[in-house]
Amino acid sequence: MNNEISNYTDVLELQLKNYDELNDRYMEDEESDWLKNNKFVDIIINGVSLLDMIKQIETEYCQQEGCPELAGDYGHNTAEFMKKELKEALIPDTYNYNGVELYCCMGCGIGGCWSVCCNFRETDGLIEMKDFRQNHRKEWVYNLHYRFSRENFYNELNKL
Repeated sequence: MNNEISNYTDVLELQLKNYDELNDRYMEDEESDWLKNNKFVDIIINGVSLLDMIKQIETEYCQQEGCPELAGDYGHNTAEFMKKELKEALIPDTYNYNGVELYCCMGCGIGGCWSVCCNFRETDGLIEMKDFRQNHRKEWVYNLHYRFSRENFYNELNKL
């Protein structure tokens, strides 16, 4: 690996959004007080929505399954949920060390129902985001791997 690539870091941005700013349709109930009273996290990497990248990758898999509408069909998690997930992501022997649920089921809002997960690890002073997977489609390969500076990662975490 040349030094230019090994020294490269990606830029993480955790944008807080109101429910009405997203294309989510949890429980088909846009009038819910819970939806109105929470902030949701939109994960942006290098200026691009992670959900858009995931949808692009999943499109071929979903077309092969005959369900093209499932590609990227995830809901955004709340800021409170993501803060807990990301705080524990780097601590061995915690539940989230084995995977952070980045997105949840669009229909019910529950992560384990239909979600995309990944691992976060600290390596050589950088925070790596890797091992992306869909919880019900083990054969789907994402080939996504990002490296953030510790400062970038923790500054974004502190926004939640």
